[in-house]
Amino acid sequence: MKLIEQVRRRTPLGWLQLSHEKGRLLVALSGIAFADVLMFMQLGFQNALFESNTIIHRSMQADMFVISPKARNLAKYV
Repeated sequence: MKLIEQVRRRTPLGWLQLSHEKGRLLVALSGIAFADVLMFMQLGFQNALFESNTIIHRSMQADMFVISPKARNLAKYV
């Protein structure tokens, strides 16, 4: 119990700076949230691109395939 009371008595300088100007805190938090949304969107697009490019290869049941070295992708041959 004493530890919690000691922490409450000595407020960190960072929290004092953030809580002094509420508008600045909200702008900073919204900027961080926007950056997080962009990162998760990028990860989703990357995962979708990988899945769409490998679905044909995963659906084939074989041990070995022979493909022409001039072939750019497998999708135009299926």
